[in-house]
Parts: sequence; C-alpha cells; structure tokens
Amino acid sequence: MSKKTARIVVLVLIVAVIAGMWVVKNDVFTDPAQTSQRDPSLLPENLREADFSLNISEAQDIEALAEYNLPLVIDYGADYCAPCKAMEPNLEAVNEAMHGKAFVKYVDVEEVPEAIGEVPVQVIPTQVFINKDGTPFVPSEELSQQIVFNKYVYKDSGEHAFTIHQGILSQEQLLMILAEMGAE
Repeated sequence: MSKKTARIVVLVLIVAVIAGMWVVKNDVFTDPAQTSQRDPSLLPENLREADFSLNISEAQDIEALAEYNLPLVIDYGADYCAPCKAMEPNLEAVNEAMHGKAFVKYVDVEEVPEAIGEVPVQVIPTQVFINKDGTPFVPSEELSQQIVFNKYVYKDSGEHAFTIHQGILSQEQLLMILAEMGAE
C-alpha cells in the first residue's frame, strides 16, 4: 500500500470514529416515542413532579405515592438474593412500560430496611400491591387462580391491610396485575 493510500485510509477511519462518537453522544437511533414517554412535560400536570424511578433509596411514604392516584407495586429484595436478581429485568421492563401509568418500585431491604415499615415481608422477593386510591389490591378470582396472593388484615380492626405475592413474577404477570389494578 502506498503512503497516499494509507493516509486516505487513516483519514477515513478518523472521520468514521468521529461520526460514530457523534451518533452515540446524540442518541440518533433512540425511538422518539420512548424519549417522549420520559419527558415530564408530556405527563398530566399532577404527575410531573412524581418520581417514577425504579429504586427506592430511602423510606418513601406509601400514602404520598397514593396521592398521585396511580397503582403501586413495591418489590422487596436484596442484592444477594438470586430470585431477586432473576426478577430484576422484569421489574425494569414493567417500570419502563408503566412510566406515568403506575409506580413500580424496588426496595433493597439490606440498604433501606426502614422502607419495609409494617409490610409483612417474610421472604424475598415479596411484592406489595396498592390500588390507585391507596387501598390494598384485591385480585379477582380469575387472577387468584393464576397467581398466589396472600392477604393480611390488621389484628385490632380486621380491616384488609396488605395484599402481597412472595417469589418471582414474570413481566406478563406484573402487567396482568397492573391492568386489573386499573393501570391504563
């Protein structure tokens, strides 16, 4: 190869690398629908300040989230838990799909033990389901035949306190539950 040809090849490679860096930096191939879904200005005004991130890094007030009038799923797990790690991609996908339609949250019980509060977490992963009005979710008979739920009541009043599921849920199962909870 001649020096002139080598210079041209090097110049073309440099231009290709710069163009590639520009494409990556400017996220040229991102689906605009996905980007607009994350744009807070496109959400209803009452949801623009809501935190739809997956991870809870401090104890969040469930009642405060209920004020947004959206269904809420909280998964309690830990980094050392293999089933929790297996469920992580499902939570991430459902959190992304339900952005602005429901809260899908994850709590690492080792990092934020105070976030458990009164929730009856006996094993991990455990998911808690709360309707958009802040009341515990009550699954239909049909859904209860497909997914095992545990219902807890307050000892003193007998009032329904929590509906939980213990173990891994698939994306499809989480979406079925959220649909029944009224996520639109």
